Amino acid sequence: MAQNVTKTFESYTLSYRSGHPQMEARIYCFQGTTRVGTIDFIKEGTRIPSNSYDPSVGGWGIFIYFALTRFKDVLTILQYEKPLMLYFTPDTLDAGIITTEYEPVGEQEL
Repeated sequence: MAQNVTKTFESYTLSYRSGHPQMEARIYCFQGTTRVGTIDFIKEGTRIPSNSYDPSVGGWGIFIYFALTRFKDVLTILQYEKPLMLYFTPDTLDAGIITTEYEPVGEQEL
């Protein structure tokens, strides 16, 4: 059984694309100046790849793939929630974004 991978991140860059054969948008997640993850949003009607993890030096970290319909949801999480972490479960290929602290009910970050 492989161990789960988690990566905290504090900033991101965003590209909303045109003309790419598979991807509509990409978000890179950074801890300091180190890229720890990549979130890709796949065109409708295109097979969504399996989530993965690249542990190599200079690798892009955790790769998470969503349908483009999830873009707004993910962007809202990035804009309003903190602190955040990416996770990847090697045994199931499950991956996502999670908060790293308990959140009070009914409150937004300011």
